[in-house]
Amino acid sequence: MEKITSAPNIQDLLGSNYIELLKLRPLTLPLSLEDCYAKIMCAYYQNNSKKLDAIFKKIETLDTLEEKEFLLDFILFRKSIVEGTLNLEQIIDFSEKRSNIWRGEILFCSALAAYKIKQFEFAKKLFLKSSIELKKQKIFQKSLLAKINAITMEGNIDSRNKLIANYLGYIKECQKAKAIDTIANAYLNVSDEYYKMGAFYTAYFYCEKSLDYLKNQTETHQYFESIALKIEILCAIERKKEALVLMENLRKDQGYEFIEALKVIEYRHFNGSKEDIDKDKLSPPWKVKLLKYKNIKMMGKLEDEVLRLLGPGELELDHLQNQIYPDIDSGDAYNRLTTLFSRINKKNPGLIITSENTGKYKLSFNDPIEENSK
Repeated sequence: MEKITSAPNIQDLLGSNYIELLKLRPLTLPLSLEDCYAKIMCAYYQNNSKKLDAIFKKIETLDTLEEKEFLLDFILFRKSIVEGTLNLEQIIDFSEKRSNIWRGEILFCSALAAYKIKQFEFAKKLFLKSSIELKKQKIFQKSLLAKINAITMEGNIDSRNKLIANYLGYIKECQKAKAIDTIANAYLNVSDEYYKMGAFYTAYFYCEKSLDYLKNQTETHQYFESIALKIEILCAIERKKEALVLMENLRKDQGYEFIEALKVIEYRHFNGSKEDIDKDKLSPPWKVKLLKYKNIKMMGKLEDEVLRLLGPGELELDHLQNQIYPDIDSGDAYNRLTTLFSRINKKNPGLIITSENTGKYKLSFNDPIEENSK
């Protein structure tokens, strides 16, 4: 977003990420609508229920505050997301609130809540509607984030969907818009998809890219999500000493999701007890890891590289040969590469396929998805 030196309006704040809110909040009029909203969102990004309670109590005393009733409802709703106490009826009720100023934000917030309770189809619909509303308001960065989140829902609706080509394609658009949070989120999702394939080194590469974009947001929920995945990947590649250090740091965070995620990691890699894990408090990605991805077969270096190359989309065999075996005779390279494909598909059946239309090689369930808000 453009640098703001005067008092920001509510639209400036609606389009701001955590770091931007920290910079803009001192420019707001104390106890104004803008000041209160910025405080609410900073506390939410920090995953801090106690701060949200304190802000609620303060706003209750402000008789002349513009949009007071909405802000009180908004705090309670955001607090319920943090604590995981919402049900579908409450989410539907909140999503139907009407307001020219808040409509995009209402839909975005409702979509997050629907995602938390694993109502993925509904969440996708709300994210797409939110993206449209935010774009109308010229809140372009958050509109892109809503669109990326809608793509993520496709992976939750059908766990076979990898969506890597979609994420990497949107990153270019997000870079132009300087949508830092959205880029970080996309890289995190790409990392998670590669992790589930067994391409741990590529997963680590993209997880680090996510964390690089979040280096100034180390108090946020998004940062902790990336750290949790990094810990899991480190364990998978037998770098457990590094993982343990990060686990101790993450354990200091009091967010229930992260505590339960650590229990999943302990169960998977440190002989922890599965019975100690509260499955209802796990975020969807960690619930999937607990229930479905216990014994992922690790890809070798060249296998990992093939999967990295195919992530953005389908490729000709000749291109892959030149990238994987650049200094080897064409016939020998062909034999080696097809053997490599066989090894990959033995570890992860059906992962690499050929396109029916082009004959090119691609990752299964990695085709671009259609966008609609119906």
